[in-house]
Amino acid sequence: LRAAAEGARWPLQGRHACVDLESEAAAAAEVVCRSLDAHGGPVALIATDRLLVRRVRALLDSAGVSISDETGWRLSTTAAAAQLMALLRAARPDARRDESLEWLKATPQGREGWVSVLERHWRSGRDGMNDREREAERLWTEVQWPLRALRESPQRTLADWLGVVDHCWHRDEARPDVMAVQHALHLREPDAAWVDVAGQTRMDLAAFATWVDEALDAANLEPPRDAQADVVLTPLARALGRPYTHVVLPAADARTMGAGAPDPSLITPALARAQALPDADADWQRRRLAFAQLLRAERLTVLRRRHDGIEPLSASPLVHALAADAAALGRPWPETPWVAPGVRVARQPWI
Repeated sequence: LRAAAEGARWPLQGRHACVDLESEAAAAAEVVCRSLDAHGGPVALIATDRLLVRRVRALLDSAGVSISDETGWRLSTTAAAAQLMALLRAARPDARRDESLEWLKATPQGREGWVSVLERHWRSGRDGMNDREREAERLWTEVQWPLRALRESPQRTLADWLGVVDHCWHRDEARPDVMAVQHALHLREPDAAWVDVAGQTRMDLAAFATWVDEALDAANLEPPRDAQADVVLTPLARALGRPYTHVVLPAADARTMGAGAPDPSLITPALARAQALPDADADWQRRRLAFAQLLRAERLTVLRRRHDGIEPLSASPLVHALAADAAALGRPWPETPWVAPGVRVARQPWI
């Protein structure tokens, strides 16, 4: 920062306080668009608050801004994960017909005409069947083999469950989300330690489905990067040393970018340090260093909101410290209220 103050390049641009989440999202999108118009791209949008970033992205998408997302999303929200979980729900002995239909529609047979006939018959509640409905029931019996394979044994080892799923789950293995699911569940190239544990862990179908759901929810899928995108949506730790024309950091408040309270753990901070394990102090130090590296950018703008619902929010201590350093160097960096750009509209008489 001292070198920047003495030289021609000064990275600290706007420092804005917004009213609430919606105004903060609008402000971040406006800053990004103005910077692209003035300086070109790529602009880095730092992902610190998942809900806020989703709203900013929606605004940028509506403005026609191309975005490369490096944050990824939970694997459990992908089509491959949804298809696999539909199979496991339909395989339960007490599965409802709606769950069976959900799985059936996700299979290659799902778009065939007999599936619609079967659904109408099931929903009608009639006992009798016409010829088309009888044929649909016959075809349904034939395609149920994956469900029967999962129901064959009430108890299996985790390794055996995964083997059955590998056989029964119809998927396109070339799709990125399918490959990510296979990796998260160790369906491909598991290591020796994993094979040993999975071969000794026994569970029923309900427990296995819960394990799969939690494993998919804990994993992320990162989409391919777009080198030509106007905006790069990236976590703070991955924004270092890259040639951005502008770095926009929303959610620079004390809750999102503060030291915070240590996570509950059976390991005390002292024991974690003694065993060279990550602790709250080490995590805070990493965030401080990552934030300091943003000063290498050509331009840096930070935003925060004053309230989140009824909860008041103050600025991040990292931003407070940076503003104090800037003032000491004779380059004040005041926080200003964000005012949305307005459009003057001529009055029109009522007719």
